[in-house]
Amino acid sequence: STKAEVFLTNMTAGTVAGAAAALITTPFDVIKTQRQIDNGTHRTVGKIVREIVKEGGVGGLFTGWIPRMGRAAPSCGIVLTSYELLKTFTTVGQVT
Repeated sequence: STKAEVFLTNMTAGTVAGAAAALITTPFDVIKTQRQIDNGTHRTVGKIVREIVKEGGVGGLFTGWIPRMGRAAPSCGIVLTSYELLKTFTTVGQVT
């Protein structure tokens, strides 16, 4: 495969992984944000989840996913591609 194909494969893999990570972790981030703005009411995580689902359905747990994905996906693509590129520079001539 050519260097361009390897670059594109790494960039795509990192971008897809970043988007998936953003999707999976968004509900935790939404809950964390609600805990941070709790103003001393000390709601439990379960109560926060129930309130979010009651107000916005299950989709309420994914509020902000698109902007989060828009930041995380390209960032992960760049990080993975950079890592793989630097790895090839640092392992040249080494026996694996």
